[in-house]
Amino acid sequence: MAERDYGYVATAFSGKSIEPFQQLTKRLCGEKDFYASDTVGYVNGDVSSGLHMTLFYGLIDENIDKDKFNDYIKGIQLPTLELGKLVLRQEYNKFCQILWVQVLDQHHVLERISEGFKQFEYEKSVQLGFVPHLTLAYVKNEYTLEDIIPEYPHEIEVEELKYFEQ
Repeated sequence: MAERDYGYVATAFSGKSIEPFQQLTKRLCGEKDFYASDTVGYVNGDVSSGLHMTLFYGLIDENIDKDKFNDYIKGIQLPTLELGKLVLRQEYNKFCQILWVQVLDQHHVLERISEGFKQFEYEKSVQLGFVPHLTLAYVKNEYTLEDIIPEYPHEIEVEELKYFEQ
């Protein structure tokens, strides 16, 4: 299967909730800092306008009972997400860094929700381990965070949970 050839479940936020994170990204990064891949479409510099948290990636769409799956998603009640610090994390293939905001999961509620999707058919080889976060941008390897981080919201309300078929 090709890049993004799997279904995934992600949170969606209102535009008003996303705005402070778009502003934060613009304050922290200039155009020269962003990294965009020629081969991986979603690795495209500032991605804060599409702010989301992926709960599970790797679902095999054609093998999923859509009615059962949709009923399962409708039954999930996500809490307001508590946010932690800003982090730079090396991308898995090491061609760039990922600037993200940690999503705190002190009671492992999000982890349990993520694990629940394993009842549906998925591709084990693309499972990288669930690390709750909100990606703001893909930046060049030489990018560093400033010592003083501007203020940003420390919680965000989930508008809905969506299933993206590929």
